[in-house]
Amino acid sequence: MARRLRLFSAFVELNNKMAQQAEADLSSLLERLKSAQRDLLLTAAKSTTLPSDGTLRKLSDLEGAIAATEALLQEESDRR
Repeated sequence: MARRLRLFSAFVELNNKMAQQAEADLSSLLERLKSAQRDLLLTAAKSTTLPSDGTLRKLSDLEGAIAATEALLQEESDRR
């Protein structure tokens, strides 16, 4: 019985560490995505013309990736 309890405790601790690492990884990704979007927006703002379709598409893709990452971060947070 004591062995099962130790194994269970070890499993819970490992699971918590993995969840913390996942949150750290997602937070890092979120910051990189936001930075890339910000840089792209600032570059577009310097131009006197409208951004190209490719730039607009990339901004939209980044926005979607940011939203998905934030949602997954929230899910990970709610699990704890």
